[in-house]
Amino acid sequence: MEKKGKECVERIREERKRKEEEEEEEEEEEEEEEEEEEEEEEEEEEEEEEEEEEEEEEEEEEEEEEEEEEEEEEEERKRKRRGRGGGEG
Repeated sequence: MEKKGKECVERIREERKRKEEEEEEEEEEEEEEEEEEEEEEEEEEEEEEEEEEEEEEEEEEEEEEEEEEEEEEEEERKRKRRGRGGGEG
């Protein structure tokens, strides 16, 4: 009888230990998944920031080009005016 009781107690202990280990594994897996999700979110944020920066740079370049074109057009107009004015005077 005592032997069966000891076996039963031992089985219960092993079962508890196994359950605890399973729970620990599940917790570790959940933590890993959370970390992976956080890393993915960070990467996405970084990519978005980079894209925004690139877009801003492109816009700035376009604005600079437009300004240069406008300046060139203005210079051309001035030259034409000077050319007309000089011929008439």
